[in-house]
Amino acid sequence: MDVADAVDPCRELLRKRRYEFAFLDLALLCDLGQEPDDAGGALRAVRQAFPSIDFIVMTPPERAGEAVEAVKAGAANYVTYP
Repeated sequence: MDVADAVDPCRELLRKRRYEFAFLDLALLCDLGQEPDDAGGALRAVRQAFPSIDFIVMTPPERAGEAVEAVKAGAANYVTYP
């Protein structure tokens, strides 16, 4: 298991290793995208760069709607955390 707490280390890990799936925090996912608070657009960009990885979005319950948008854009699923 690998952990990245910022955008640059996350991109580096995704480039260096092959992953079947990855859990991405919604805030980090939005930071990876071009537009802030556009989870769907960010997920599309990440999936385009890393098409073989299934992404599971992690989010607090109050942002579940944004995670649903990421799922509609291609995330495998989402999970909420307290």
